[in-house]
Amino acid sequence: MVRIVRCLDDNRSEFLARLVVCVFGILFVLICSYSTSPLFAAYYRGDSAQFLTIGKAWALGKIPYKELFDHKGPIIYFIDMLGFKIAGTKSGVCVFQILFMLITVNALYNIGKLSSENPLYSVFTTGIALIFLKLNYSEGNSVEEYCLPFITVSSYYQLRFFYQRSDTHPPLAALWYGMTLGVCALTRTTNAVIVCSGILIITIILLSRKRYVNLRNNMCSFLIGCLLISVPFIIYFYEKGCLSEFVYSTFTYNVEYLKKMQPWIKGADFMDIAKFLIVYFVYFCVGAAALFALWRKAYVLFSFYVLSFAIESYLFFSGASFVQYPAVCLPQLVFLLNEICLLENKKVADRLMKLIVMQMIVVICIGMIQINRAVEKCQDTNKSYEKLIAEIPITERNSFVAYGGNQFKELYLYFDLIPYYKYFVIQEWHAGFSETVRNDIYETFMKGDVKWILTDGNTSVIDDVLRQRYEQYDTVGHYSLFRLR
Repeated sequence: MVRIVRCLDDNRSEFLARLVVCVFGILFVLICSYSTSPLFAAYYRGDSAQFLTIGKAWALGKIPYKELFDHKGPIIYFIDMLGFKIAGTKSGVCVFQILFMLITVNALYNIGKLSSENPLYSVFTTGIALIFLKLNYSEGNSVEEYCLPFITVSSYYQLRFFYQRSDTHPPLAALWYGMTLGVCALTRTTNAVIVCSGILIITIILLSRKRYVNLRNNMCSFLIGCLLISVPFIIYFYEKGCLSEFVYSTFTYNVEYLKKMQPWIKGADFMDIAKFLIVYFVYFCVGAAALFALWRKAYVLFSFYVLSFAIESYLFFSGASFVQYPAVCLPQLVFLLNEICLLENKKVADRLMKLIVMQMIVVICIGMIQINRAVEKCQDTNKSYEKLIAEIPITERNSFVAYGGNQFKELYLYFDLIPYYKYFVIQEWHAGFSETVRNDIYETFMKGDVKWILTDGNTSVIDDVLRQRYEQYDTVGHYSLFRLR
């Protein structure tokens, strides 16, 4: 009887702990995803606005890559499209974000349980992870956010295998790894670094133990997982007659992009480095976790952590240092917390935990400032180019495109417009990484028949087009509205 009562108490504690982390996840999305949360209905900014525009246009019948260009994979546009389908507004996307976040927080919780059966510890680690995620969450609705559930679940399976030191690896876990790689490949392939590192270590272990049949089964499961995610999109874009455009935008363009992207570290000043150290905290965690794993002679874990840290270091120092990039490293914070929890010297462990809590307080302060700024941006509805938009006849607003920088990303959502051309924003930026895209932008505007073009003055690619085919209708500051002759 005592054993039954104790089991019931344990189950109730586990249920309450899970409920708490689920509430954490829901509140996080509602409070921090400014671009989609119903609490920030008037927020239209950032990269998310660009993704939402493509998702909305897809929901209304336009085809990504064929009629709307961007160099992300289709997963994020697909989710945004579904959000508009179910709700008719960008807030519908928030439903899917919450579902994805519930998977993420429960996987983080499971990773915490690998080092301690105390539910409070797992709740504590999950809460800390969410707080640090705020540093990399931007305005929400990023490709990293939709990779995280797959990455965290895969990380749990891999860590469990390393902790248990089993002779065989479950093929069902490999199926999830394949799905993870599929999702990352259809968002940003480099997001799968931590999972691929684990796959390599597991493969070496199975080979060293001559578990060839188990390795074969895992390879088959992995391949099936990849195909489950990728094949539906391949079939869809093939049937829509734009498979080549999909492949180019998702993969080929990004290779060109990486070749021309200069490492941020070249010319970085003190403030750039300080910002990197703060914003990329979760990336550094796996390096620290490796040291503690080595200290306690957990050599397999040490190899996994070091390999992940080495590859991530190359990626994060060889390109741009955008704040959202390290979000996919979130499980690594829990890896570090687990290593601290497993330290035999509890005084050292307590000091390290206190240090992380102090950093957490700093992050909370930064997060509060960011939330306050988001509220201010919701209240600031003044757009200097609004007068020019108002001058376009209502009947002709379906023949409109903006040509300019980041400030135009919000334009289509804010004014409820659908882009007329495939290249609808940051065209000069896109053109700067690919001669193919540059020429296609020029041809699109030279041979197209859009009636109205709004520019921000940076129009070097289409200057000839504007001079030959358009007249300047009106200007406000550095913004100009052009009408087809």
